[in-house]
Amino acid sequence: RAGSADERLSCALDAIWVSFSGPLFSAALELWIASRSDRELRQNLVRFERKVGRAMARLFGELAGPDSAGARDFGALLELTFHVMRGMALQRILRDDDTERRRLFELWKQLVSESLGRTKGREK
Repeated sequence: RAGSADERLSCALDAIWVSFSGPLFSAALELWIASRSDRELRQNLVRFERKVGRAMARLFGELAGPDSAGARDFGALLELTFHVMRGMALQRILRDDDTERRRLFELWKQLVSESLGRTKGREK
């Protein structure tokens, strides 16, 4: 929690990325694919994903701090962040070089910060 609002927000986004960059994401992806043709699995998976999503949102809000969590469009930015990170995680399946993903992730952090009414290095 120490540091500027931008630093806390960056750490929160890094924490979310961890969940999209490890073996659990790969396992979840396999379940998503299998759920296309298994109705019961899909129902259970949707319930589980909602529960995990709510927990991640709470964690993100705590890490980012109240100045971020209370901002306008915070929920939409968080949801969009999940979509962006899923796409980046999928891209890693086919690309060994992570340089471009890291560059784009830093750009995403900057865009989220600016969307929350901040500029780099300055709190709102």
